[in-house]
Amino acid sequence: MHELILTAVSILAVSASVEVMLAAAVLIVSRQSPKRTGADEYRPEIAVILSLRGADASLAGCLESVLNQDYPHYSTYIIIDSATDPSWPVVNRIIAKYSAREVNTEYLREPRPVCSLKCASQVQVMQKLDPAVEIIVFIDADTSPHNTWLSELISHFLDKKVAAVSGMRWYKTGHRNPGSIVRHIWNAASIVQMFWLKIAWGGCLAVRRSVLSGTDMLERMHTAFGEDTLLGGLFRDYSLKLKIVPSLFLLSNEGCTLAGFIDWACRQLVSVRLHHPRWRMIVAAGIFPLTALAICLIAFIVGLVTDSAGTVVVAGSALVFYELFQTILLLIGEKRVYGIVKARDDEASDGVSLPVKYFPLMIPISQALHLFILIRAILTRVINWRGIDYKIEGPGRIKLVSYTPCTDGQGSHKDPAPGS
Repeated sequence: MHELILTAVSILAVSASVEVMLAAAVLIVSRQSPKRTGADEYRPEIAVILSLRGADASLAGCLESVLNQDYPHYSTYIIIDSATDPSWPVVNRIIAKYSAREVNTEYLREPRPVCSLKCASQVQVMQKLDPAVEIIVFIDADTSPHNTWLSELISHFLDKKVAAVSGMRWYKTGHRNPGSIVRHIWNAASIVQMFWLKIAWGGCLAVRRSVLSGTDMLERMHTAFGEDTLLGGLFRDYSLKLKIVPSLFLLSNEGCTLAGFIDWACRQLVSVRLHHPRWRMIVAAGIFPLTALAICLIAFIVGLVTDSAGTVVVAGSALVFYELFQTILLLIGEKRVYGIVKARDDEASDGVSLPVKYFPLMIPISQALHLFILIRAILTRVINWRGIDYKIEGPGRIKLVSYTPCTDGQGSHKDPAPGS
């Protein structure tokens, strides 16, 4: 028993040390500004693609933000699940308000039985883009991009070696229910892994048009669950550079229930499991420290029951110090994000950070749920996304069980992100 406890403590010590170093590096990178030389002259043609299924509460705000960018010229392509989708009235109303912008709308004409509806809709648009388009940008409807978002994204393509650029998501904490708080913490912790393991996020993602012609990206999307996670394997196979920008945050103010968070997080990990070459590292990074935490917690309780002071001190100290490290890292990250958002839009900074009083209880709950979600993602064979069931048979073997057009109840914030 003592050897098991010491092993668990050692794992936590190593994990905490590695996490501190990796997180510190991400914070340092987030303070670096992209090279702006030539940025004002570099204005490639851009196509922004937004896939919709259902009318989320955030949809109108997202559309207004997308159509109110300071970038001089870009085309927006909105592809909607069906001709009867409830998002159409919202889309038409916002388009009428921004009539000067170039906006193209269409509905998904052919849901493919071997990929997600999102991938099918994106492929439908990309196959007929104007040849002048140089950069393809993807965004999700639960985000609220600041008005310099496109300009910031494009500035990173001044480096000719960069084939794709991905930003990060950040959930505001206006909703103080357990599901929303846990999702905020879980998402904040995931940023370090996304940066180091090169996991793109489709809610803020830009890809050079040349990637489509120079790789089999479209072919892979024909059988894919997520367009963002597949870039990991694609770019590895073709030796292309994917740049993850930790300072480029898009905010989301959507709330969710605890059950909604679990389903959403499981879907994120299933997408990584299916497409990303670093999936095993993500599993190991979750299983080992969280199992060690569980061992220390059990040992601490057993020590209290059996009146074993040594066990209580060793296991209890390991638990306290590990959680303290997690709290400090999260607090530093919260302050950094708040500073970034405040600098670009002071009003948007309200509710960006989580009050410290939630940390002691909600961080351990987030960790316990992450272990559960990770195991669930490993075992999942059928997953629901926007009211559609997908049978997961393996990478490149996704089956849409049955398709039905979206109804009013399926696009709500209970399913946190239409594109994620």
